[in-house]
Amino acid sequence: MTSRRTVVRSLALAPVLVALRARASWASPRLADHPLVGTIWDARERRPANRAALEAACASAELVLVGEVHDNPDHHRLQLELIAAMVAAGRRPAIALEQLDREHQAALDRARAERPGDAAFVADAARFDRRGWQWPFYEPIVALALARDLPLVAANLSRSDAFAVVERGYGALGAADAARLGLDAPWAAAQAAAVETAMRDGHCGKLPERIVPGMAAAQRARDAVLADSMLARAGASGAVLVTGNAHVRRDLGVPVHLAARAPGRTVLAVGILEVAEGMLRPDEYVAPAAGGAPRFDAAVFTPRTERPDPCAGFTPRAGAAVQHPPTA
Repeated sequence: MTSRRTVVRSLALAPVLVALRARASWASPRLADHPLVGTIWDARERRPANRAALEAACASAELVLVGEVHDNPDHHRLQLELIAAMVAAGRRPAIALEQLDREHQAALDRARAERPGDAAFVADAARFDRRGWQWPFYEPIVALALARDLPLVAANLSRSDAFAVVERGYGALGAADAARLGLDAPWAAAQAAAVETAMRDGHCGKLPERIVPGMAAAQRARDAVLADSMLARAGASGAVLVTGNAHVRRDLGVPVHLAARAPGRTVLAVGILEVAEGMLRPDEYVAPAAGGAPRFDAAVFTPRTERPDPCAGFTPRAGAAVQHPPTA
């Protein structure tokens, strides 16, 4: 079996700073002239890599996590291209989606059997939330899975279950499920504090402090369920998770649970990141605040999409913020 270190090192086979501008124009207009836009960064080796090396690393890893900023169209195009490259290399991974809740897997499978080429019909059967997510961004990925007959996985913890965790803790999932997911063991204090900080920051600093621990618990539960969904359908061909960058983080997200549940499987975490004004070094985006290992194995940098200030007028409502925060 290929070691995870070998998978990560494959990113550094061609230490050339590669611009993706030559492959396609950017749909997102903001900061398109930022010096990092279009570059791929091997975060473990702290050096640039090229597109071919990234695609090869994705094809080699058993479990691949590809992040996104949810409303950036460039991120979804890149996700689709990386998955298509894996398939072209002979892989047949399960495609797991954060945007579909796990309790709708049976309905998804029935709809797929009934109309196997109809991506919209399958997504609607799986209760894809068209108000919360932009279906045109995800339709090509679902269509690819259907066209290539790849397993399609409804991977996420539902909003109602996440809210129950906020209110009552992991026991709301049932003692057996919580134990199977590894949620019965407490996290280290530093990890717990980091997730709580991420919850505050992701919700514009407006969460009532009394619910921050519960929100952090719900985030951890979602990561555990996403990991569980990947492993349940991965099989010998592995799996790809399409999800927000926060869930891809090696220090806090789904990879933590994959490492605990399946330590023998190779994992590659790819963050697709928007550049920020004044942040000119890749390490500013990928290195954990407390030092140590980077947040991602690889990062791809894109312009920022146009959006209103997500924090302007944001007021947390009970249950509204447990799916994905306004700044995701």
